[in-house]
Amino acid sequence: MFLDFLKPLLVEVDCTNIATLDLISSLSKHGGVLQPNGLVDVGAVKAQVARATARFISGLNTYAINTGKHHPSDLTGSISEKRQVSSGTIIDVNGDGLWSGSVTIGSQRFVLQIDTGSASLFVPSSTCGSTCNGHTKYNPTSSSTSVSLGTNFTINYLDGSNVSGTLFNDTVTISGLSATSQTFGAASQYSTSLQAAKFPVDGILGLAFQSISALKARPFFQTLMSQGKVSSGVFAIKLASSGGSLTLGGINSAAYTGDIVYTLVTTAAYWQVKFDSLVVAGTTVAGSTPAVLDTGTNCIIGADSPVRAFWAKIPEATEATDLVGSGYWTFPCTTTLPTVTLAIAGKAFTISPDTLNYGPVGNDGRCLGTLVTDLALGSKLDFWILGEPFLRNTYTIFDVTNLRVGFAKLRRDKFNSCIYVVICQP
Repeated sequence: MFLDFLKPLLVEVDCTNIATLDLISSLSKHGGVLQPNGLVDVGAVKAQVARATARFISGLNTYAINTGKHHPSDLTGSISEKRQVSSGTIIDVNGDGLWSGSVTIGSQRFVLQIDTGSASLFVPSSTCGSTCNGHTKYNPTSSSTSVSLGTNFTINYLDGSNVSGTLFNDTVTISGLSATSQTFGAASQYSTSLQAAKFPVDGILGLAFQSISALKARPFFQTLMSQGKVSSGVFAIKLASSGGSLTLGGINSAAYTGDIVYTLVTTAAYWQVKFDSLVVAGTTVAGSTPAVLDTGTNCIIGADSPVRAFWAKIPEATEATDLVGSGYWTFPCTTTLPTVTLAIAGKAFTISPDTLNYGPVGNDGRCLGTLVTDLALGSKLDFWILGEPFLRNTYTIFDVTNLRVGFAKLRRDKFNSCIYVVICQP
């Protein structure tokens, strides 16, 4: 007879062609912006926000170059203007807000950032010099399935440095699921911003759509789909300080509770959807709004007016213009934040207070909020960026086949620290 106390932990899952990868946060809380003294590194926060908006602007440039079409959310200019100024794809890949997992390429194991805000896969090559020291380097001679495509690539960075190297095909494996002849970049040069001290993972595995791929290559998950390696064209992500996971080819029923609600992707580039409303203390501060879901951003970046309306509802919150800069707010660390919900597809999801707080920003008892604004939103980008503070509150399902995203409430109960018993259906 099965032990009665385990019955609440039973979950039936069809395990055929499904793989789950443990995700860990490669840095401390909120992407490594807390210093050893426990105070927020203001410079790191500002850099993260600037990089996030800049890489999305540049990603839309890549979309225009790759597709020959203007992205509906791109407010920066015409396609012809983009072609004139483009000298390669500009993205930012810095060590802020990293969620990573173990990935095998050929016969070598790498730790890669799992990023829903980009679509390329690259790692350092064995020919990379001192800037790649501390990282695992891809050695094509150690893999019997490695094929050089003889094509060079260059990715230009915001600071003027770049990543460059050669495109290869090889077998890429996550938790037993293998994509054969997967195209990726093997970098012979890494930007100084990717040195191990600043970037504690080896490279990036992007999970967005091919239209924004800097390498113009099919992303890893879409390769799995095209080769029939997964049961369905769905992957799902849970971000958590313990038990974070990426599930490929299905969902983990043990990770959420209640119903899943779905909303359509508006354009197959980023994982972009529309949320219905943002409500704080019973007041709606934002209505129907386009937004991108990004595991690579450690804050929520919104348009100026609604973000200001949000912080106006928080007792004693003030804009930290002198301390941090315009678009950032602090509040007393002793403040109990009111209920905050973000509604998608008619369902309201509560954003927990701890995810809205970077931490103390000085010795005066004030904390820095993770909801910020950037002038690029509204002038260059017509969407919000929903990063870690929102995604840590939902189980998020990315449905490539049906071009939609599903959301469910994370399972949080008295068994939260237990290991769930998963029964595979025959």
